[in-house]
Amino acid sequence: MEADLNLDLSDRESLILDKLAREGSLAVGQLAQELGVSEVTVRSDLKSLEDKGFVSRTRGGAYP
Repeated sequence: MEADLNLDLSDRESLILDKLAREGSLAVGQLAQELGVSEVTVRSDLKSLEDKGFVSRTRGGAYP
């Protein structure tokens, strides 16, 4: 069933989840720099992932 949920993820959201799985937590600024996007974009992606139940957001970051 999880595979079906992954179909709704953007490539960038999938990258964020992979990175979270490896590192355990992420900082918005660092992630924005690594992905070459704005912090606003990363926050939007993290909000989307939180709404889908994949992550919990914190001030300035997220964790699985």
